[in-house]
Amino acid sequence: MRISTITVHYIPLEDRLKCAVVDKESNKCVLWITRRLAESLVASLVKQITDGPLKPELDANATPTDTPSPQPDDARQVYAQLEARLNKKSATPVEIDDATVAQRLIHEVRMSIHTNRAVSLRFFTPELPEAVLVLTEAELRQWLEVLRQCFRAAQWRHDIWPQWLRPNS
Repeated sequence: MRISTITVHYIPLEDRLKCAVVDKESNKCVLWITRRLAESLVASLVKQITDGPLKPELDANATPTDTPSPQPDDARQVYAQLEARLNKKSATPVEIDDATVAQRLIHEVRMSIHTNRAVSLRFFTPELPEAVLVLTEAELRQWLEVLRQCFRAAQWRHDIWPQWLRPNS
């Protein structure tokens, strides 16, 4: 299943994230992500944005005096996150009838980064075929913000989030 739309909510009774997903053929399912897996996933995604290939690049035309100080990396991250937030398009939430759709407890997530800086997240479960979510760099930043809101609602760990993603915390 190639996911085209995903809606994420924290479900207190389960203490898990419920991801309602749909593909282009309107096939729907629910992906459940445990707290442990969510923390690991967030840490990996943040690492790719902070220190990996998705780290914002310096402006090629900038001179050393143009570089913000004392933390130019944080300033670039804040700017990139703000740009992603401002460019977020509203989407209709995925509506799921829990009684009629497949429910998957995700056991593993594998990430790959493409040359165009898009990220593929492959969600695995023993029972059903993998589900794949492909995100542009901006969509990844937007999805991290959604996950951050879920973490806040769940009162889960805050220390895995970088300061540039939680300026109002």
